[in-house]
Amino acid sequence: MLPTSAPAVERIMIMTVKDYLNRGYELQREIKIKTEQLENINESMTNLTATLDGIKVMKTPTTSSIENGVVRVVELKEDISSSIARLAIIGTEAMLVIKKLGNLKTESILIKHYVGFKSWDIIAQEMNMARKTIINRHYYAILKLEEMLKDSPLLGDDDVA
Repeated sequence: MLPTSAPAVERIMIMTVKDYLNRGYELQREIKIKTEQLENINESMTNLTATLDGIKVMKTPTTSSIENGVVRVVELKEDISSSIARLAIIGTEAMLVIKKLGNLKTESILIKHYVGFKSWDIIAQEMNMARKTIINRHYYAILKLEEMLKDSPLLGDDDVA
């Protein structure tokens, strides 16, 4: 048990090469979710109708609720555009790191996976290679990049994404 007067140990976050290269995955998921939200809002706004069959009458939306919907659509579109721009930057940064390997085939594997978001199976099929070969090349490439970038400020803070 530590004494209460012991100084607090500062937790330093170090990003691995895989963490750095994977930054686009979460952002891509966010973009997909926002795009689905936008489609749902657009669909619900185009389906604003009232039923007048004498039994049920649906409330017609007020002008303010329509305005709120339009504002939400505009905000979502701007947010999606901003996220897509960030994703492009992250992809470019990932490619710059990957290009340090100096092996076109291995670079292609990593770019397809980390920038193109393709699965190992798809990459293996596209490159006419065994899945295990693809995974092995990835493993050794990551080790090589970790060694090359071990003192790089690039990997020092995981608050980049």
